[in-house]
Amino acid sequence: MRQGWLKCLGLGCMGLLALAGCTQSCFQKECDWMHIYERDRIPLSLEMDPSSAIVPEIPNVATPATVADPNRQPRYLSLQEAFALALENGTAGVQSIRTPGGVGDDLGSFAGRGIIGSDAVRVLALEPVIVGANIESALARFDALWTTGMSWNTNDEPTQGLSGFQTGSGASFITALAKPLPTGGVAGVTFSTDYRLLSNPPGGFFSVLNPSYTPRLELALEQPLLRGFGVDINQVLPTFPGSSLFPGLNRVTGSGEGILVTRLRFDQQRADFERAIHFLILNVEAAYWKLYGAYVSLYAAEEGLRQSHVAWNIIKTRYDLGALSKEEFSLARAQYEQFRAARMSALGNVLESERALRSLLGMTVEDGQRLIPVDSPNLTPYQPSWESALRDCLTLRPELVIARQELQARHFQLVADKNSLLPDLRFQATHTTVGLGTRLDGDATFINAAGQPQTTNALKSLTGAHFNNWTVGLNLNVPIGYRAEHAATRQKRLELAKSYHVLKDQERKAQTTLAKQYSQIIEKYKLIEIRRLAREAFAEQLATRSSKFVKGAKGITLEFLLDAQRAWAQALSDEYQAIVDYNIALAQFEFARGTILDYNKVVIAEGPLPYCAAVRAADHHKERTCALVLHERANPVVHPVCLTGEPGGCCLPMLPAGQAPSLAALFTGAPPVPTSLDAPPVVSQGRAWEPHIVPGVRVDSSSQPLTLPISLPPVRNAP
Repeated sequence: MRQGWLKCLGLGCMGLLALAGCTQSCFQKECDWMHIYERDRIPLSLEMDPSSAIVPEIPNVATPATVADPNRQPRYLSLQEAFALALENGTAGVQSIRTPGGVGDDLGSFAGRGIIGSDAVRVLALEPVIVGANIESALARFDALWTTGMSWNTNDEPTQGLSGFQTGSGASFITALAKPLPTGGVAGVTFSTDYRLLSNPPGGFFSVLNPSYTPRLELALEQPLLRGFGVDINQVLPTFPGSSLFPGLNRVTGSGEGILVTRLRFDQQRADFERAIHFLILNVEAAYWKLYGAYVSLYAAEEGLRQSHVAWNIIKTRYDLGALSKEEFSLARAQYEQFRAARMSALGNVLESERALRSLLGMTVEDGQRLIPVDSPNLTPYQPSWESALRDCLTLRPELVIARQELQARHFQLVADKNSLLPDLRFQATHTTVGLGTRLDGDATFINAAGQPQTTNALKSLTGAHFNNWTVGLNLNVPIGYRAEHAATRQKRLELAKSYHVLKDQERKAQTTLAKQYSQIIEKYKLIEIRRLAREAFAEQLATRSSKFVKGAKGITLEFLLDAQRAWAQALSDEYQAIVDYNIALAQFEFARGTILDYNKVVIAEGPLPYCAAVRAADHHKERTCALVLHERANPVVHPVCLTGEPGGCCLPMLPAGQAPSLAALFTGAPPVPTSLDAPPVVSQGRAWEPHIVPGVRVDSSSQPLTLPISLPPVRNAP
């Protein structure tokens, strides 16, 4: 019974040491690396041979579009589809709320240990995962440590007196299992066996058992009582308190920060990724509306060019009849050339705005298609609640979340340094069971020095007729003066105060930015109303002057007509620029409020896509885009309406009141743009002119967007 009880006790202690304190699996397996490689289209041979990635692969990209060659197939794009494409493979862009829609064109820089500066969402999505691995590294301090070894030796010494105890051969086997405890202590089990075979063993009174096996089973416990004591402090300390009984544990360094601090670093990195996604959504929306505004500016320039061409035809007829001077004839031609230059500049702005949007969406530089926004801008007046917006701002802004987590991390670091001001007092206890025999198996016996029979089986002796040793003690280490400890504690106090001031400064700036965007919404909306009234007034002025000029009324000079044409074209461009600014201001306000993801139905989650996400968000929104294009083209803006009632008079489009038309509705039915002075007069009405950059390029409504079948967890766009 006694032997069985000791065996069960030894096995039970070893099992408890292996499992005590482990709330998760003891062994971590890297089982998702192939999924990441396949999802991101990373070569599987990259770990063994990176040469395929080092050698540059020159893509087959067509020559980018220019103002001299802008002919491309139209590709309609909704705002939600743009979000979906950007979240899959886009870039965050310039991370500044003052300049939304900016593209980060600068390449990465070398930081001494790697390349930094990439704003690709694929790169940013891996940062939290990389930092999250430090959590496992920090928890590794409580992993059990198994140490084992065996050695053989031979001593060949002159046999003189008691030196016979040394001459001979021997072997030693030891195996130990040590488990750091959550309280900062260590519990361990050590089993060892020493073998001795003396060449000339002494006899008589000094006779010894030869050969001999001496197995030992030692149970050890070490626990700090002041410094490093307790579960709470050991979640904060950057390293394990260490052990003098098991020195091998002192080599486990972990992540270099406490467990709680390491978890905060992961949360901070995750919040920083969310901050980058906030900028991505803001920049994509701003770039989308800027491209819309660029197209409307091009439309305004083309309308001015049509008006100028109509006026030039009238003036040329009168000049041929001798009714106008050459000076007035040249003035009309100069007006036409100025509108041509304005159209050329507007066309260049369209191409540049498209390049910016393409970069944010992660699309290729050139794919033979022209991106055309299909959504209509929002003209609904918005009066947000300041109290609700301020509460959301201070609660949801990722920058403020990171600042608060940094303050908490500094607090934990101060707690860890305060713990170093305590003396290092440790309790240590060991209990060793020792056996003796001439072999490790068998049932033979021998007569010991006391004249009693004893088994020759050393392991059987260990579980039965064994010997017991034990020690109990206290060890104290006290640095005189605590100079280094006081210096570190003072530094952490100052860093905690610094983090507090940083948090309050960030909160103040967030409130200032929110107040600015709150005011901008009202200002931009009021500006739309003013500029619409100005455009309508200039339209009436242009109609009146055109009618009088056609009829040859006295006092209506050519300059009056040309000034009215320029003013109306500029007023039209200014009105829609105000509309674009208002929609960007709405996005900026949601960004400053911290709710831009909820506003655009974007959710950040971890892990692979759920089974319910059977269709890519980009494909889902592409189908909606095709239906939206058909709907918008079915209700086009009327082109043109002759306000004078005279042939060749002023013809202006009938823009809808109280709303901004989509580009599909705006360009459908517009007359062709006169490309030269010899072009025939623009008198056609209701001509089906498809959206394009230059005449002659038709729309293929069945054109498909770029196929990007790669999903990017944890970022996903809600259907």
